[in-house]
Amino acid sequence: ELTGKECELMYNPIEIDIPKVEKYNDGKLHLISATRLTKEKGLARMQKLAKMLDNSGIDYEWVVYTNRHRQMIGKNVIYKEPKLNILEEITKADYLVQLSDCEAYCYTVIESLMVGTPVIVTDLPVFKELGVIHNKNAIVCDLDMKQVDLHLIKEKLLKTAYKPPISDWSKYLSTNKT
Repeated sequence: ELTGKECELMYNPIEIDIPKVEKYNDGKLHLISATRLTKEKGLARMQKLAKMLDNSGIDYEWVVYTNRHRQMIGKNVIYKEPKLNILEEITKADYLVQLSDCEAYCYTVIESLMVGTPVIVTDLPVFKELGVIHNKNAIVCDLDMKQVDLHLIKEKLLKTAYKPPISDWSKYLSTNKT
């Protein structure tokens, strides 16, 4: 309003090298998260999902990269220290889990889809905007975790080929080095 200029949505640019690694092939369900393990990042939902998996008898391993206090999530959860690049680990996993209260342009989810690993996420408007679609490249859970498709999770039926939204940054950034 102050400038009189039109506002425009510009998505963050993202480019990754896709690791050449194979998915785990040991019969287990492999989940991965990289998160702060706080309330707004879905700690209680993570605990609910782990309990559902435990109660259903699904054989799983869930690796959580965090530098926060490690609270009990589930019996098959393994904690690891964060590191800068976990793309190989994401590529090998069956799903990346991000059960946040809110997100903006969630790099972890975008990177996961770009390497072909579907995601388990909460039903947030931004994920619809970014092309995260239930039963295609994601399992979208309601915020109260009452509608979780454990069959779809267990059977690992989702495959994904994903391209993130792209914005034309060239109209705002100069290629001149002067």
